[in-house]
Parts: sequence; structure tokens; C-alpha cells
Amino acid sequence: MPLQRRKGEILPGSIGAFAQDVLGCSADRRNDGEPYSHIPEAIDNVTDDEYQKYLNDRYQTLLAFYDTRAQQNKLGHRACSVFIIGMSGILAPLIGTGALLKHAMLGAFMSASVVIATAITSHFQFNENWLGYRRTWDALKRELFLRDARVGDYANTSDRNVLFVQRVEAVASDEGAEWYGRHRRQQERSGADNAASSEARKKEKAQ
Repeated sequence: MPLQRRKGEILPGSIGAFAQDVLGCSADRRNDGEPYSHIPEAIDNVTDDEYQKYLNDRYQTLLAFYDTRAQQNKLGHRACSVFIIGMSGILAPLIGTGALLKHAMLGAFMSASVVIATAITSHFQFNENWLGYRRTWDALKRELFLRDARVGDYANTSDRNVLFVQRVEAVASDEGAEWYGRHRRQQERSGADNAASSEARKKEKAQ
């Protein structure tokens, strides 16, 4: 039987548990999809051993997560886009030449498939998520290069490890908040569209 997790609970051995042990804060995004942007305002110091542990565990896990999600959403976006373009290109000449007159059901299914693919793309926001995840992955990768090269904010800091941890967690936290806001706005738009459609149907019935 799989281990059940209550909302807000941090499981032993999870990313959240590691972040809590090392940094004193929870994971950047809980499993219920809500953003969690609390970051310690000050970390006294991070030893080289703690930094290496953080780099090998938390940092590498974040990189793998954002890279995988970026690739998945890129695949979803391109698959749906190619299908919509290809099916639309096929339907146009078939409808124009009347080839579907004898196969009305086939034409209906082909047209419906374009609508479904478009709705799936809009609902899951493949393109927006792909760009967001890839942007966060790039920011995380760049942070390590800046630290190692001692440039930017790392040039004048007394503890590069502390600054690195804080900035990595800030990047992950900002992405979590952005992801939540993006999907919440999508839900609100969907709710408004459904309400408008329902109101229109009521007016039609009243007439």
C-alpha cells in the first residue's frame, strides 16, 4: 500500500525534508500545487560539506525536475501543434472539393479532433509551461557558473555558499509562485467563459 501524505506534511527523505534540514525551510512547491515562497531571511553560514550536499541533492534534483518538465511540455506543445496544423491542412481541401460529402461522419470526427487538440493545448498550457520551466532551468544553471567564476554578486560576497543557496531557492520559489498564478488565472478564465456560456443559454431559453 503506497504511503499516504496529508496536505502540508513533509515526508522523511523527501526534497522538502532535506531543504528543511539544511536551510530551515520547506520545499518550493507542495504536492497540492500551492506555491511556497518562504525563504530564510538570513543563513549564518554554509560549510563546504553542506554546500556539496546541497549541490548534489537539492540543486541537482531541481535541475532534473525543471529539465524533465520542460521536455515533457515541449513534446506536448509540438505534438498538439503539428496535429492541429496537419489535420487542418488535410480538412481544408477535402471540404473544398466535397470529398467528405459521402463520409460525413469521418469529416465530423476529423473536425472534432482539431477542436479537442486545441482545447488540450489551452488547458494544459504546454507552451507557457515549457518556456517557464526552461527559463528556470537556465537561471539555475547560470547561478552555478556565476558562483564558480566569482562574478556579479558573487564577486563581493564573503560567503559564496550562502548566497548561492539563497539565490537558488529564490529562483525555485519564484517559479513556483509564477506557475500557481498562471494556472489560477487559467481556471478563472475558464470559469468566466463557462458562466458567460451558461448566461447566454439562459437568455436563449427565455426568448
